[in-house]
Amino acid sequence: MLYDRMELPTGQVVRPQQILAGIALLGIQSELEIKTSTHLLGLARAIAKLKILD
Repeated sequence: MLYDRMELPTGQVVRPQQILAGIALLGIQSELEIKTSTHLLGLARAIAKLKILD
């Protein structure tokens, strides 16, 4: 925590409002967003498997 802000593991500093806005956006599950999220998760899992093999 830095004063009224939070530092993420990436080093980015965010305000509580930004975190709440992000959570709210994640809660809006449109069909396109669900398809995109599914695709991205699949890619992330494939990358994770490649890292394990190295």
